[in-house]
Amino acid sequence: MMAVRLTFLVGLGLLGACTAQLLRYRFLPLSEVLRWDTWDVSIGGAIAGTLIGHLLWVIAKPRQRASRGAVLCVVANITVWISFLIFSPPVPTSEFQRIAAERAQRDAVSGGMDLTSDLPIVVAGRWHGTFFPENRVDSLLWFFAAPAIAFADLLVKPARYIGIDATRGESFATAGLGFLFSTAFWAAVGGIMSALGRAFLRGLRRWT
Repeated sequence: MMAVRLTFLVGLGLLGACTAQLLRYRFLPLSEVLRWDTWDVSIGGAIAGTLIGHLLWVIAKPRQRASRGAVLCVVANITVWISFLIFSPPVPTSEFQRIAAERAQRDAVSGGMDLTSDLPIVVAGRWHGTFFPENRVDSLLWFFAAPAIAFADLLVKPARYIGIDATRGESFATAGLGFLFSTAFWAAVGGIMSALGRAFLRGLRRWT
């Protein structure tokens, strides 16, 4: 059983690495995508694939595999995401018009690219800070899902538009992937916390 589980997780980790590589460098020829010296983003993809594999393994038999810690962490993550969607103000339509104009200007300049990367990320049509949260609700989302959102944005937004914000459609795709990645992460963290707690209690019983 353990061997099957490990094989499943490793397989999804490899699939995640390849998928991340293809999504990030989809603007390049396939020969460039497969160059070994460009496989930096694949590490994040492998981690994401493994976490998603673990989440699927838990969901397959939730009563046997879902620990209390995992459930609490996942519920907290879902609550934070819902709070962000409800209370964080949406980005004005004028901002998306500005983004479209900037992209059109970038497309008109052959080879143009801005390497600025410390900009806020548009998530579900709302601002999410990368280094500094935009508001109190975003502060919670930053704690629960900042790495997941940043990695999702990396995969969704074409690399040609680095330094330019995402479109409205891309922002919702980023939100979907960010929610999936963060949920998978907290399910794994909650499971580890529960396992450590059980091991600690067993150790106490042995000494008492």
